[in-house]
Amino acid sequence: MLKRGWVSRHLDSRALQLMPKGAGGMAKAFDLEGGVLPLR
Repeated sequence: MLKRGWVSRHLDSRALQLMPKGAGGMAKAFDLEGGVLPLR
């Protein structure tokens, strides 16, 4: 689980860097919904 979470965070950081600023809000919201919930 920890390994999967680390990979998820790594991919999220990569996606944020590759995505345009316009999609930043969408990516951020998706990260909160798909990243924070599984960690709980």
